[in-house]
Amino acid sequence: MIAQLCLYTVKPGMLDSFVSLFRESLAPLHEQYGIRILGAWVNREANEFIWMRAFPDEASIEPMTRAYESSPERTAIGDHPRSHLEKLEVRLVEPVWEPVSH
Repeated sequence: MIAQLCLYTVKPGMLDSFVSLFRESLAPLHEQYGIRILGAWVNREANEFIWMRAFPDEASIEPMTRAYESSPERTAIGDHPRSHLEKLEVRLVEPVWEPVSH
């Protein structure tokens, strides 16, 4: 597994709206296209939305992301998600430890 850590600075007053959009549309759509969401958090003080998505391996990132972004469902959403954002940063990270399930 390989993951992307996504750090979004959201425009003032739009954090709750972005969280709703993520929960209702973006996260389920990612999952539908096989991109696992590992978690999502907010840092209200900095107006940030932080989330992680996982892929089977590095080679799968581009084709899976392309399939998601070009899907009819994502196309229908349009540029609405990005209209909430001032800045976005995506970092590729790899696990060095994973918790054991009990």
